[in-house]
Amino acid sequence: MDKLILTSALTGAITVPTQTPHLPYTVETIANDGIACVKAGATSIHVHARGENGSPSSDPELVRKIVTRIKASCDAIICITTGGGMGMTPQERLRGVSSCQPELGTFNLGSMNFSMHPVARRYD
Repeated sequence: MDKLILTSALTGAITVPTQTPHLPYTVETIANDGIACVKAGATSIHVHARGENGSPSSDPELVRKIVTRIKASCDAIICITTGGGMGMTPQERLRGVSSCQPELGTFNLGSMNFSMHPVARRYD
């Protein structure tokens, strides 16, 4: 069998708790869900941090807490987002990657990540 890397993206870039009750958004729930995904076969965890209300956060301390908890329990490859959230500057979006120096980091260029409308019309 060929080698396979499965990445678990736990929160998405802009989903918030009011959209689904299943969204992990505390340090504990994000880390615990990531660890559970590794136990189920994931190799990599794609991390987005969240503030107290569940909104996207680029706070490097939150990212560090999530990564530390995951690394204490498993050997997953950590991928920290640069997607951040709508309205974040490029410098804000890079804070988690810069502070934690993960094995992987995304390189999000912007606009299409936050598209909230259909890209193409449906054909009848």
